[in-house]
This record gives sequence, structure tokens and C-alpha cells, in this order.
Amino acid sequence: MTRSSLYDAQAVADPAQSWNFDLFLPAIPGSSNTSALTYKCMSSGLPGFSMDRVVVPLHGIELVYAGRKVYEHSFTSTFMEASDWSTRAQFYAWSESARSWINNTGTFASSYKVNGQLVVYNDLPAVSRTITCVGMWPQAVADVELNGAESTLITLQITWAYDLVIDS
Repeated sequence: MTRSSLYDAQAVADPAQSWNFDLFLPAIPGSSNTSALTYKCMSSGLPGFSMDRVVVPLHGIELVYAGRKVYEHSFTSTFMEASDWSTRAQFYAWSESARSWINNTGTFASSYKVNGQLVVYNDLPAVSRTITCVGMWPQAVADVELNGAESTLITLQITWAYDLVIDS
């Protein structure tokens, strides 16, 4: 095997760029139009995975095998907030539909879980991959710092929970 060369490196496809993505959500509880959430999504994690290790100690050595594939079942996205605070309102309505702390009510998972899609593009832009997050819902909306001493963009950090990922 020879050492890598300039020609090998030039044969690699153009680099994926972190801004070439969209997060698509279907109609969510409390809101039928989620198109604004797609373009307000400033950043998003791409769900990762790991594999358990199965260690087999034999006669003073250890052999390591692949075990189960494990997902963390969460990732985070950051959304821009508008002056009407509609982004937070949509996520709040979604959470209220799942579990209302004030009314002490809730609903079944089939009502609040949705199948979202993270779509990543190349530079054309053509779809490179579509990652479907099955059964996702906003597990947490982080605190927002308000500060009267400076002018800054308000963002919402959403931690998503999901059941499984279909990566195609």
C-alpha cells in the first residue's frame, strides 16, 4: 500500500458544509404551518450513534466484538426567534398538547410525536442524504437570557427526543 498523494486527495468529493441543511417538521400539535420553523432553524445536531463493545477475555488476551448499535435518542437544534415570539409559542403549544402542567392533562404519544426530517445538501444544492427522526418531540426548551444592556438576537435551543433514526 502506498502513501496517500495529492491525486488521492483531489479524488475526494467536495467537503460537506455545515450550513447546507434543512429541518422539516410536519404539522405539529397546536400549529398546522411549520414552514417558518424550517428557515428559522439556525443550527442542528445530526443524531449520532455508538456501538456497545462485547469483550471476550480468553487465555490472557481480550477479543473485542461489536455489540448493539445504540442511539442517544436526543439531539439539539437552535432556532431564531422573531419579534412576535411565534417560535417559542409553537413549541410551547406543542408541549402543552403533550402534557399540560396547569390543566393536569396529557395525551397519547401518537398525538404529539412526529416524524421530522433533516435533509443535507451538496453545493448544487441537491439532496445528499435524508435523515428521518421517527417519533420526535421537543423534550426541552432552554432558558432564554434577556439583557437590556445589549442588542443581540434571541435564539431558542430545543432538545429533541426521538425513537429511532432512518438514515438514507
